[in-house]
Amino acid sequence: MAFELSLTDVWAAELRNRPGELAHLLERLAHSGAALEFIVARPSDAGSTIVFLAPLLGDAQLDAAKELGLHRSDTMHVVRVAAPDQPGLMARMMRTLSSMTINVRGLTASVINGKSVVYIRFESADDAQRGKEAMKKTLQ
Repeated sequence: MAFELSLTDVWAAELRNRPGELAHLLERLAHSGAALEFIVARPSDAGSTIVFLAPLLGDAQLDAAKELGLHRSDTMHVVRVAAPDQPGLMARMMRTLSSMTINVRGLTASVINGKSVVYIRFESADDAQRGKEAMKKTLQ
């Protein structure tokens, strides 16, 4: 498996903090064909829940997102890395970014059946692009 790096849009919504809200949102997106690989839900200060998710692709998924109150986040500058799992992979990526003085604001990673999928959040779109290019050279 080759390394795949891409800039990725993250979508966000604020949900009422009550049973069934997240289930409804995820069911509706599933019916639109969304195959989500990134979902983070966390409480907000307002007593609600903020959900972040990706990817959403195609008109049906984007229409469903709009109906559900999801919006593409303007502050989530994210690079998605899909790679074969290897010891030290995350350390190599973080060292590469650090050596370029690129700050990582957030990171979500998982490994399933030897394949790692990593979502890295950056300070800016420029940092995300620079980080993507630097990691591409390091990982290939």
